[in-house]
Amino acid sequence: MLKKPLRYLCFSFFILISACAPARVAVKPPEYPGKTVTMQEIVLQAGGGVDALKAITDVRIERLGEPYDFLNASILIRRPGTVHTRVYKFGILVKDFVVTGGELYMLAGKEASRLKEFSNEMYNAVFWWDGLEESRLSRSPDELLYVIETGEKRIFIDEGTLLPVRQELFVADTKVDIYYGKPEQGEDGYWYQSMIYITLGEFSFEVKLKKLKRNPSLTEYDFRIPVKG
Repeated sequence: MLKKPLRYLCFSFFILISACAPARVAVKPPEYPGKTVTMQEIVLQAGGGVDALKAITDVRIERLGEPYDFLNASILIRRPGTVHTRVYKFGILVKDFVVTGGELYMLAGKEASRLKEFSNEMYNAVFWWDGLEESRLSRSPDELLYVIETGEKRIFIDEGTLLPVRQELFVADTKVDIYYGKPEQGEDGYWYQSMIYITLGEFSFEVKLKKLKRNPSLTEYDFRIPVKG
């Protein structure tokens, strides 16, 4: 006879404890309201002291608007313009390749369409501040954005957080669109956009940065490339 009242008492106590527990407060990136910043300050805020980044990602690929593939990838990116990508499916390494100096080097697996282009645009998306010394900086007050322009691209920066919102790149008569979202803070306090959307011709890539590490420890094997005979 006591089991049912006891069960109700325990359930009521659980509800009471849950209601009293403090709500989790979402952490937001630092903001710079009402302050006009220079190009140098934006670059320093984004990439000061950053020479390499390592990302653990989930990548969803669409072709002509239809689901095409899903994969997990470890992406190691180093200035200037070098990307080492290891692609996994069901925990098994299926592709391992390096893009550097405009060349694709396959370490494991078969070459596939758009590997080099994807690597180049991942570099542009993650190291978006690289090579902006000769760029022009303006403001778009209607959208609360800074606009950085070079001869090849336009980058739109949130004026509050100084994080990128989108990019427009023009590569060999082809327009590449990159969109960003969902700011996250890394273990070392580094802020970044954890969602990246890349449109590249008939392909589109949704890249979720599950983890991003700044200046990881590197070895001689991280960017080794095979000798072409």
